[in-house]
Amino acid sequence: MVYFGDNCNKSLSPLIVAGWVVGAATLAGGVALACLLPQKESGFLKLREASLS
Repeated sequence: MVYFGDNCNKSLSPLIVAGWVVGAATLAGGVALACLLPQKESGFLKLREASLS
């Protein structure tokens, strides 16, 4: 909480908490999708494997 004389930002606290929750859910959802969806090999990986062979 930040105080400016007699005023404070306590009324924004639920909004800030909601933002953190949405951000955490977005991050968790992105990680879950990246792990669960089948991965395709990109052109870079194919070129790198070909050059290593």
